[in-house]
Amino acid sequence: QLQQQPVPLSGAIFEKQYINFWQDKPEVKIMVSSWDCTFKETGTSYVVGQIWGVSHDDKYILLDQIRNRMSFSETLSAIRKFAYKYPSCIAHLIEEKANGSAIIDVLNTEIAGITAVLPLGGKESRAHAIESLWSNNQVILPDPQIHLWVNDFAQELLEFPSSIFDDQVDAMTKALSWLRERALKLKNFGRSMANTGDISCFLSNSRAVLQL
Repeated sequence: QLQQQPVPLSGAIFEKQYINFWQDKPEVKIMVSSWDCTFKETGTSYVVGQIWGVSHDDKYILLDQIRNRMSFSETLSAIRKFAYKYPSCIAHLIEEKANGSAIIDVLNTEIAGITAVLPLGGKESRAHAIESLWSNNQVILPDPQIHLWVNDFAQELLEFPSSIFDDQVDAMTKALSWLRERALKLKNFGRSMANTGDISCFLSNSRAVLQL
């Protein structure tokens, strides 16, 4: 149950009624990690890493999260540990600007699947872009009574964009946008192959840009 600070009754992007939880970990067909890397040696900023999967019935499942104040070297170590813990991840999504660019440069040849992402638009517009996944009950979080960190995640989600922190929401929108875009490309790929056999428009560049 969500029993922390009061949340806004109106004006929030995400609504409490659409927050669903899993108790038995679902099987997933695709898995990625998503990182918000606003690290500082001192201060209040958090680094967040999340593991998201897509189930066989096309639900978006949050499987794990790390959130802490980290230095540059600690952030690298956290990404390495998650990559080792979840070897099935097909991509590790890192925003290609500021701190993220330096991390990508270090890990790009070390960890398979390091994916530079350049989201378009502001954080609030990116949240609006994936809100329909929530209102369609397609997003499922771990049970907060078992995974206590989910309480803070849900609190930030419900207070966004007025929340004190937005690092967890930012990592989430990055993952959900990338996974949904990939699913759409695969669906269009199947249609194109059935109709023409032409795959040229689906060959991806080395840099991913989320069109939000």
